[in-house]
Amino acid sequence: MNRGDAYEILATRLNKLRAEGYDALLLRVGQPARSDTVQVNGESVMVEVEVSWADRERGKLQVCATAYGPSTWMTERLGESFAIGPSGPRVG
Repeated sequence: MNRGDAYEILATRLNKLRAEGYDALLLRVGQPARSDTVQVNGESVMVEVEVSWADRERGKLQVCATAYGPSTWMTERLGESFAIGPSGPRVG
């Protein structure tokens, strides 16, 4: 898996989720991670997104996206995340 391509996929996915806003993401807290498979340069890359509480006070959400590469010989994984509160995003 090309890390640059995987990062671009994750950045695009996280930017889209950030644009949906806190209220929309709040509905995904406590739900199982959502995953789908995308083709990148002829390779299947699974992208998984999970939303959870970022703090004990339950005031902010943590959105984590992970790309898993197709290798069977080693773990190919790249993850990125951000935190968002009711007032807007904060890079995390």
